[in-house]
Amino acid sequence: MLMPKFIMYADKETDSMKAAIDEVNRRREIQLAYNEKHGITPQTIQKAIRAKLVEEQEEEKTTRDNERNFDI
Repeated sequence: MLMPKFIMYADKETDSMKAAIDEVNRRREIQLAYNEKHGITPQTIQKAIRAKLVEEQEEEKTTRDNERNFDI
């Protein structure tokens, strides 16, 4: 089971922080119950994000270069 953690930096827990944390915990309980009922085991996704970002950046650069050449 995946149990993500996070760090909050504050001198004290405010009412809004408490409400947000309580809501996350409430939703987590609902999700865990749903997963158990339907036999779902959460898994981390596996995909090559960096390659896709590089590809998109190259496409954007090509588009910009083509637009510049068209304006001349």
